[in-house]
Amino acid sequence: MNFEEKKQAIKEYINTPEEDRDGYVRFLCSLEEEKADTITNSKHKEEYLEENPFPEYNLKWLEHGIYGELAGQNPYQELDFEKFSYNIMKELVDDEPTLETMKAIMSQPKSYDRKRLRVYLFESMKKARTPYFNVEKYREILVQMLEAKSVAEEVIEDEGYTVLTKTFDSFGFLAETGEARELQAKINEKLEYSKLDLETMPSVISFYNIADFLHEDGDWGRVKTGGTDYDEIKGRIIDQLKEKDFDSAREIIIEAIQSGDYNRDKLTEYNGVLNQIKSELNQTTLG
Repeated sequence: MNFEEKKQAIKEYINTPEEDRDGYVRFLCSLEEEKADTITNSKHKEEYLEENPFPEYNLKWLEHGIYGELAGQNPYQELDFEKFSYNIMKELVDDEPTLETMKAIMSQPKSYDRKRLRVYLFESMKKARTPYFNVEKYREILVQMLEAKSVAEEVIEDEGYTVLTKTFDSFGFLAETGEARELQAKINEKLEYSKLDLETMPSVISFYNIADFLHEDGDWGRVKTGGTDYDEIKGRIIDQLKEKDFDSAREIIIEAIQSGDYNRDKLTEYNGVLNQIKSELNQTTLG
């Protein structure tokens, strides 16, 4: 595909309901005419990584609980590395199809799906089965990203804040918006390639691998890590937690138990987490 065709395909993909579309990597591969030489790429990757292993790093997902204004706490702040890592890729990647696809992705309006496509494009650079394979550049970019993230995390924690989420492209923490802007400025002074964006979200509700983020325009956005057979139940529980309706949330669990379609012990565990969240909410409100 040429650049305009890629832009149109990406736009259509983003506007297609998630359940009706291909996975991110498969879709990205469909944008390129060239097919990967998986056998040759795999051998090269194995040999390269023997001498140049990937640096280790950890990600962190939200713990169970209610954050932000719903619990009378500071709003949730996210320092976003999307444009930062994009600028590193623009600086270091020399493969024209990859650069073109990256630009086509970033030409779309900012959204969760745009971000995921950009992240998956980067991740595709280490996958031998994709036409974007370039393990050397992947490692070079990763090293610089981790160095930048180390700077950001150090500043956040040195200033007395707790990192609640640590994803590939962002840090999340609770803080007053003015304080968060000060942190953003301190971090950006130390960064080389670009600057971090700050997004303030009035609230976040998490339950296991699913979290709903309330954006400043009043819309909720749902993010989940991986997927399980229980995601529908957890999503319905989160919907009730937005209203602090713990009784209705428990009814969802009781109905699931009575259906016999799910593991009873796991659902009982969910009920225990609900009790924990309610207890913490009450303590925050009373405090």
